[in-house]
Amino acid sequence: MFNEELYPKLKKDTIFDKEKLDAFVHSLADIKESTDKIYNKYVPKLLENKSSEELEEIIWDIREEFRHIDYHIKDADLLDISIDKEKTNL
Repeated sequence: MFNEELYPKLKKDTIFDKEKLDAFVHSLADIKESTDKIYNKYVPKLLENKSSEELEEIIWDIREEFRHIDYHIKDADLLDISIDKEKTNL
């Protein structure tokens, strides 16, 4: 997966300290996994002929994936990312 490429690249460029780098890369990987599930697993199921109860269950599954995404956005502080520009070539 892209973790194997992204982590060493960002570590080499010293864009984040190790703790923030770990959280950033882990969050991106988990968010990708959740969005893949939503669009590749659950959305196609919504398009199938399902009972109301089955549709409700799928929607609950989608909600749980979005909760998982929200957790990682907050955990890695993705909305308030700061980069130490003195350490980078940015």
